[in-house]
Amino acid sequence: MKIIQITDHNGNGGVNSFVYDLCESQIKLGNEVMFVSIIDYKERATKEGLEQIKKRGVKLCCLGAQNKLDAVLHYTVKLRSIIKDFAGDEPCVCNLHLKLSVLMGVLSTRGLKNITIVETYHNNYSYYHLQYAVLHPWIKQYIAISETCGKEMKRRFHTSSKRMSVIPNGVDREKIRSIALVNPEETRQGTRYVTVGRLSFEKNITIPVKAFSNYCREGVEYIVIGDGPERDEVHKLAANNPYIIFKGELQRQDTLRNLATADIVIMPSLWEGRSILQLEAMSLDKPMMLSDVPALREVFEEKSLTPGELYRKCSWGYLVQTSNPNSYRAAAEDFLHTTKIEREEMAYYVKQASLKNDIMVMARKYQAVYNCIMRNTD
Repeated sequence: MKIIQITDHNGNGGVNSFVYDLCESQIKLGNEVMFVSIIDYKERATKEGLEQIKKRGVKLCCLGAQNKLDAVLHYTVKLRSIIKDFAGDEPCVCNLHLKLSVLMGVLSTRGLKNITIVETYHNNYSYYHLQYAVLHPWIKQYIAISETCGKEMKRRFHTSSKRMSVIPNGVDREKIRSIALVNPEETRQGTRYVTVGRLSFEKNITIPVKAFSNYCREGVEYIVIGDGPERDEVHKLAANNPYIIFKGELQRQDTLRNLATADIVIMPSLWEGRSILQLEAMSLDKPMMLSDVPALREVFEEKSLTPGELYRKCSWGYLVQTSNPNSYRAAAEDFLHTTKIEREEMAYYVKQASLKNDIMVMARKYQAVYNCIMRNTD
């Protein structure tokens, strides 16, 4: 089968990490696969990830647009030509990821009867209802990356169950471990909390930084990896505490190696679709401190906090009140006093959950969806 995976850009991010792994897995399943990115992030492009999938036989193409407007105005025809050249006269699935790729993917394939459009819905982001209404008739099947996203699609757009499948994101556990665990873990005393994420409103990193600003001390440090529009605000909150360390935006391999040094990973997001970062941390068997949002809980089949719970100690780590610094601090204090055996038990439970989210499992589910819609198209 011929498959084209299209994303908005070639930069860092969970969606691209997932799509790279999906492309590799689809090659292993005997498909001919092309990866297309629309906007060229140049120096921020994930060169290592792209080179890796190229070595596995995935065809690569970056349209080279500078921004979204430039892409729509000047590169739609180019994308159509690329799709036609790759597909020829054979049936081909064009799988679109994120809003820009959905818009351009649909516009560029009008009239190409051998192209079947699939959209992977990655997040409960504020999807433009007008765009959905206009493009909906041309999309053969939707894939939601979590039950949470699936429910959101039904609520917002009244998407029928027949036109939607739920296939959670997956990661290549062994590849992540081979990248992250190249060096023996440093010998150190104390406890290290780590957060990775964009310093932006939806990632909610100001809350744990506020919680740790008067908590971290010698032997208790908090590492924050990422950059974004809230950088100045976040840095100001921790200005007087040298044990809160900001490392900025790192390449994926360096991010994973920092995750590998964590005793526990904190994810304070206000919302998620199916977090690749969560799955990557789980691949490293890291206990987790998660905000009380559905998509993060869903991975561990955990119920929401009750009104009287400040935090909940779970078999995999901690569930905390999303926007309450006191909740993070209390959970952190609890973790600080856990025994080595307790931490190992948490890590074991995380590992078992991680094994269920292998990328090959998810790639086979994608293949089954493709096969089904192609048969129905015939």
